[in-house]
Amino acid sequence: MKISIINGSQKTGESNSGTILDNLTKHIKKGHEIGNYKLNRKLFTNEICNEIVSGDIIVLAFPLYGHSIPTNMLQLLIELEKIIKEKQSKKIIVYTIINNGFYEGKQTHIAFEMIQNRCSRCGIQFGD
Repeated sequence: MKISIINGSQKTGESNSGTILDNLTKHIKKGHEIGNYKLNRKLFTNEICNEIVSGDIIVLAFPLYGHSIPTNMLQLLIELEKIIKEKQSKKIIVYTIINNGFYEGKQTHIAFEMIQNRCSRCGIQFGD
């Protein structure tokens, strides 16, 4: 199984998203192909986007900024949607990890809905 792990934190150094993904990667059983990608402040090339959608699973991790998905992650989702629709890629499952620094945590519901809606538009599965 090919798994693409995307750190959507805008920080150029260490980040909570990166720490979470590092721990997740340790628990993935051997034998799976894992691609690690760090989005931070620059967008991925078309080649990297094609590489990401060629897999079976995409794991997104990002912080909430202003109660919403960071713009770099949103732009990536738009680019991936274009490629998935063009290629009519096989079924991909998208899992999402959202870092929320707000005490009540209600804001994550909106971000999850945004990812879920984007998955629906692409015809890929939102992993629950």
